[in-house]
Amino acid sequence: MALLDRFTTGIGIDISQHHLRLAQVSLFGTVWNTHEIELPEGLIQDDAVLKPSELQTLIKQKLSRLSWIQPGTPAVLLLPDSRVFYYGDLYPSSLKGSQLKAMVFEKAQKEIPLPFSQAILTLSQGDRVEDQTRTTVYAVEREVIKGFTSLFSERLVRLIAVETNSKSVLRFVQKTIRSEHRHLLKQNNVFFLIDLGSSWMNASVYTKKGACLYTRSIPYKQFTHEKRSSAKLPQTIVDSIAGVIDEIVLHFRQEGISLECVLLSGVEAWDERFIAKPLSEEGTLSVIRVGDVLDVKTLTPKELHVFGACIGAGIRAATPFIYNYQHNFLS
Repeated sequence: MALLDRFTTGIGIDISQHHLRLAQVSLFGTVWNTHEIELPEGLIQDDAVLKPSELQTLIKQKLSRLSWIQPGTPAVLLLPDSRVFYYGDLYPSSLKGSQLKAMVFEKAQKEIPLPFSQAILTLSQGDRVEDQTRTTVYAVEREVIKGFTSLFSERLVRLIAVETNSKSVLRFVQKTIRSEHRHLLKQNNVFFLIDLGSSWMNASVYTKKGACLYTRSIPYKQFTHEKRSSAKLPQTIVDSIAGVIDEIVLHFRQEGISLECVLLSGVEAWDERFIAKPLSEEGTLSVIRVGDVLDVKTLTPKELHVFGACIGAGIRAATPFIYNYQHNFLS
């Protein structure tokens, strides 16, 4: 069975400051296994690995106890969006290969503050508008990505792609949304995703075909110095997140793009207060938790929020040939 898993399943890996989450997904999209490992303080800070050798040892010990984690099984690793820079624009569809890269990278470097000599870059192409194609550059510090990829040797899993967390969440939604909610995918030209982790919020806006139009990551510590005394986010943070969402809705409205609904994902998104509070200035923005509209029979709605990102990564790992065109920091 272990040998067969290498050809019929994929592993999604979502790692953050406090947790390592894994999901095993079959070739047909079935979620076979999920697992969460709590990480000690100080190994990862500000979405960067501080102690790679210590963390690698811990991960190896924990994963060796999971029978479904096998050497050679394809895996997709997620990077925190807070560490990824991006710039997208429309370019002539006739541009290909090195000519396309030269033009795109030159323009992107003027907009991205990270020197490309210190970065790993990847491209993704999506929507076509007449004779132009939307092309996005993703850039991440070389040392940051090295810190994460060094944690998973060939003896654990076979990394075939490294991508952003929000892209994986979008894939998860598109693949598993229930039929009665599929109209959300058809009627909206763009998707507004909010991923609420234990210490970071990430807001992303994507087109239907997966082109990133906007991304912003905000640590909760900017909002408040309140200590977490309960499992829920303090009300001050909830109010501030709502304010950030309003800013994004207004920004796109000024660009002539209407954001009609926001999909909430992540471990903190199960909080009822996010649903009860109107999040747009006119109260016209529909607020939907992914756990309420997705269909994964082996998981509870709340578990969909916890493991959603790594399930999306597992979907790509199990069927990489479908997603080869999407950005990959290993290629």
